[in-house]
Amino acid sequence: ERMQSKQAKEAAKSSSTKKETLAPNADGIVKEDPKVNENGHLMPEEVVKRTASSIRPKKLLLGNSAKGGPALKLRYAYLTQRGYYPDDVHKANQDSYSITNKFAGEDADSLFVVYDGHGKDGDICAKYAQKELPRAIAKYVRQKRAILY
Repeated sequence: ERMQSKQAKEAAKSSSTKKETLAPNADGIVKEDPKVNENGHLMPEEVVKRTASSIRPKKLLLGNSAKGGPALKLRYAYLTQRGYYPDDVHKANQDSYSITNKFAGEDADSLFVVYDGHGKDGDICAKYAQKELPRAIAKYVRQKRAILY
Protein backbone atom coordinates (compact mmCIF):
# COMPACT_ATOMS: atom_id res chain seq x y z
CA GLU A 1 0.00 0.00 0.00
CA ARG A 2 2.83 2.40 0.87
CA MET A 3 4.59 1.46 -2.35
CA GLN A 4 1.49 2.23 -4.41
CA SER A 5 1.07 5.58 -2.66
CA LYS A 6 4.73 6.46 -3.26
CA GLN A 7 4.46 5.39 -6.91
CA ALA A 8 1.32 7.48 -7.35
CA LYS A 9 3.06 10.53 -5.88
CA GLU A 10 6.06 10.03 -8.15
CA ALA A 11 3.82 9.63 -11.21
CA ALA A 12 1.90 12.79 -10.33
CA LYS A 13 5.12 14.70 -9.73
CA SER A 14 6.67 13.60 -13.00
CA SER A 15 3.48 14.29 -14.96
CA SER A 16 3.21 17.80 -13.50
CA THR A 17 6.85 18.66 -14.21
CA LYS A 18 7.45 17.12 -17.61
CA LYS A 19 7.16 19.35 -20.64
CA GLU A 20 5.41 17.78 -23.59
CA THR A 21 4.60 19.03 -27.03
CA LEU A 22 0.84 19.13 -27.10
CA ALA A 23 -0.97 18.35 -30.33
CA PRO A 24 -4.17 20.15 -31.30
CA ASN A 25 -7.45 18.27 -31.05
CA ALA A 26 -9.90 17.77 -33.93
CA ASP A 27 -11.05 21.40 -33.57
CA GLY A 28 -7.48 22.69 -33.76
CA ILE A 29 -7.44 23.57 -30.06
CA VAL A 30 -4.47 22.67 -27.88
CA LYS A 31 -5.60 21.56 -24.43
CA GLU A 32 -3.00 21.57 -21.71
CA ASP A 33 -3.11 18.98 -18.98
CA PRO A 34 -4.41 20.36 -15.67
CA LYS A 35 -1.94 21.35 -12.97
CA VAL A 36 -1.80 18.97 -10.02
CA ASN A 37 0.10 19.06 -6.74
CA GLU A 38 2.61 16.46 -5.55
CA ASN A 39 -0.26 14.25 -4.34
CA GLY A 40 -1.98 14.27 -7.73
CA HIS A 41 -4.78 16.61 -6.59
CA LEU A 42 -5.94 19.51 -8.74
CA MET A 43 -4.48 22.90 -7.91
CA PRO A 44 -7.08 25.46 -6.72
CA GLU A 45 -6.92 27.42 -9.99
CA GLU A 46 -7.72 24.22 -11.91
CA VAL A 47 -10.81 23.63 -9.75
CA VAL A 48 -11.99 27.16 -10.56
CA LYS A 49 -11.50 26.51 -14.31
CA ARG A 50 -13.78 23.45 -14.00
CA THR A 51 -16.58 25.36 -12.29
CA ALA A 52 -19.56 27.09 -13.91
CA SER A 53 -22.28 28.96 -12.09
CA SER A 54 -24.96 31.60 -12.36
CA ILE A 55 -23.64 35.14 -11.96
CA ARG A 56 -26.28 36.05 -9.37
CA PRO A 57 -29.42 34.43 -7.98
CA LYS A 58 -32.55 34.71 -10.11
CA LYS A 59 -35.98 35.53 -8.70
CA LEU A 60 -39.21 33.77 -9.49
CA LEU A 61 -42.79 33.98 -8.26
CA LEU A 62 -44.47 30.57 -7.98
CA GLY A 63 -48.08 29.75 -7.24
CA ASN A 64 -51.12 31.67 -8.32
CA SER A 65 -52.61 34.10 -5.85
CA ALA A 66 -55.11 35.19 -8.53
CA LYS A 67 -56.68 31.71 -8.31
CA GLY A 68 -56.74 31.82 -4.52
CA GLY A 69 -53.51 29.88 -4.06
CA PRO A 70 -50.49 31.07 -2.13
CA ALA A 71 -47.67 32.84 -3.95
CA LEU A 72 -44.11 31.80 -3.20
CA LYS A 73 -41.14 34.05 -3.86
CA LEU A 74 -38.16 31.94 -4.83
CA ARG A 75 -34.52 32.79 -5.43
CA TYR A 76 -32.34 30.21 -7.14
CA ALA A 77 -28.86 29.79 -8.57
CA TYR A 78 -26.75 26.97 -9.99
CA LEU A 79 -23.19 25.73 -9.68
CA THR A 80 -21.55 22.78 -11.37
CA GLN A 81 -18.00 21.46 -11.36
CA ARG A 82 -16.51 19.21 -14.00
CA GLY A 83 -14.93 16.16 -12.38
CA TYR A 84 -11.28 15.17 -12.58
CA TYR A 85 -10.46 11.80 -14.11
CA PRO A 86 -6.70 11.14 -14.20
CA ASP A 87 -7.15 8.70 -17.11
CA ASP A 88 -9.14 11.31 -19.12
CA VAL A 89 -8.17 14.78 -17.87
CA HIS A 90 -10.19 16.58 -20.56
CA LYS A 91 -13.43 14.67 -19.97
CA ALA A 92 -16.47 16.93 -20.41
CA ASN A 93 -18.72 17.97 -17.53
CA GLN A 94 -21.30 15.21 -17.19
CA ASP A 95 -23.82 17.30 -15.31
CA SER A 96 -26.49 19.56 -16.69
CA TYR A 97 -29.64 21.27 -15.46
CA SER A 98 -32.79 22.90 -16.78
CA ILE A 99 -35.30 25.38 -15.45
CA THR A 100 -38.61 25.53 -17.30
CA ASN A 101 -40.82 28.49 -16.40
CA LYS A 102 -44.52 28.51 -17.29
CA PHE A 103 -44.27 24.75 -17.05
CA ALA A 104 -46.96 22.66 -18.76
CA GLY A 105 -48.85 25.77 -19.77
CA GLU A 106 -49.24 27.21 -16.25
CA ASP A 107 -47.77 30.69 -15.82
CA ALA A 108 -47.08 30.18 -12.12
CA ASP A 109 -45.46 26.71 -12.37
CA SER A 110 -41.79 25.88 -12.94
CA LEU A 111 -39.80 22.68 -13.31
CA PHE A 112 -36.27 22.45 -11.90
CA VAL A 113 -34.20 19.40 -12.93
CA VAL A 114 -30.59 18.29 -12.38
CA TYR A 115 -29.19 15.73 -14.82
CA ASP A 116 -26.29 13.74 -13.39
CA GLY A 117 -24.53 11.93 -16.23
CA HIS A 118 -22.25 8.95 -15.62
CA GLY A 119 -19.96 6.76 -17.67
CA LYS A 120 -18.21 7.20 -20.98
CA ASP A 121 -21.05 9.20 -22.57
CA GLY A 122 -22.55 10.73 -19.43
CA ASP A 123 -22.30 14.24 -20.84
CA ILE A 124 -24.23 13.23 -23.97
CA CYS A 125 -26.91 11.47 -21.90
CA ALA A 126 -27.31 14.49 -19.61
CA LYS A 127 -27.68 16.87 -22.57
CA TYR A 128 -30.21 14.56 -24.24
CA ALA A 129 -32.27 14.34 -21.06
CA GLN A 130 -32.03 18.13 -20.67
CA LYS A 131 -33.47 18.58 -24.14
CA GLU A 132 -36.19 15.89 -24.03
CA LEU A 133 -37.30 15.30 -20.45
CA PRO A 134 -39.04 18.62 -19.64
CA ARG A 135 -41.21 18.31 -22.76
CA ALA A 136 -42.11 14.69 -21.94
CA ILE A 137 -42.97 15.50 -18.31
CA ALA A 138 -45.01 18.55 -19.38
CA LYS A 139 -47.04 16.39 -21.77
CA TYR A 140 -47.81 13.91 -18.97
CA VAL A 141 -48.70 16.69 -16.50
CA ARG A 142 -51.05 18.37 -19.01
CA GLN A 143 -52.80 15.02 -19.59
CA LYS A 144 -53.26 14.45 -15.85
CA ARG A 145 -54.47 18.02 -15.30
CA ALA A 146 -57.07 17.54 -18.05
CA ILE A 147 -58.45 14.52 -16.19
CA LEU A 148 -58.42 16.22 -12.77
CA TYR A 149 -59.82 19.61 -13.78
